[in-house]
Amino acid sequence: MPAPAVIHCLGDSHVCFFSGQDRIFVAGSEASNALPFFRALHLGPSLAYNLIKPDSSTRGREKLFEALEQKVPTGGYVLLSYGEIDCRAHLLKHAEETQRPLAEVVGDCVERYFRVIEEVRGRGYELVVYNAPPSGRRPNKSNFPSHGTCLERNAVTRLYNTALAGRCAAAKIKFLGTFADLVPASGWSREYYFWDHIHVGQRAMPVTLRRLGELFPGADFTPPVAWRRAVFWSRLLPRKRVRLDEAVGPVLKSSNNHG
Repeated sequence: MPAPAVIHCLGDSHVCFFSGQDRIFVAGSEASNALPFFRALHLGPSLAYNLIKPDSSTRGREKLFEALEQKVPTGGYVLLSYGEIDCRAHLLKHAEETQRPLAEVVGDCVERYFRVIEEVRGRGYELVVYNAPPSGRRPNKSNFPSHGTCLERNAVTRLYNTALAGRCAAAKIKFLGTFADLVPASGWSREYYFWDHIHVGQRAMPVTLRRLGELFPGADFTPPVAWRRAVFWSRLLPRKRVRLDEAVGPVLKSSNNHG
C-alpha cells in the first residue's frame, strides 16, 4: 500500500489536533493545516455509540458521510476520531446505572462504532482509526460533561482502545494508538500533553507521528521547520500553545486555560 500524501482526519473536536495547532475549529469547518500531510475536518461532538443511528440529536452519521462524499476522494486516506466523549461522559455512567459489567458496556460501544468503520471502508476509503485520547485531570464540566475521576475515565478509555485495536487488527485496518505513550503506569494523564482541560496538544504530536510512521514504513511525516520551532518553544514555555498565523506560519500564543 503506498504512503498517503494526505490523510483526511474526520470526527469530533480531537481531529483539530491534526491541524498542527492548539485550537478548536468551529464544528463543520475545515482547519487551517500547519502539517501538510493532514487535512482536519471537525464534524462536531458525536458519540461513537450513535454513529450507526440515523437522525441522532447531533446528526453525527449524516455529517460523517456527507463529509466523505463532499470532501474526500474515493480511495483517499481517512482517519476517524470518535469515542473520547463516550469514554469521558457516558460509558462508566451507563455501566453504573444499569449494573452491567463495564467491559460489556464498552464492548457494545466498540461493536456499534466498528460497524460504521466497516461501512466507511466498504465505500472505498483507506482507513486509519485513531484511539480515544486520555482524559484530562480537571475536566471543565460546564463545557465538557464528564463522569468519574481521571483514573476511572482513563480505565474506561484503555478498555475502549484495547477493544477497538483488537477489532481493527482482526479486520486489517490501521489503528493509530498513542494512549500508552501519554499515560504512565499510574493511570494519571500527564498534564504536559494537554493544552486545555480535555484536548491533547502539539507536544503529543511527535510521538503521534512516530506511531503513524510505524503504520506506513518508509513514509515521510517530517513536520515543517517553523512548526518544529514553535513546538520546541512550547516545551520550554508550558503556558504557551502552538497556533498558526497565516502570514508567518506557526507561532506561540498565550493560553489561559491550559489543562
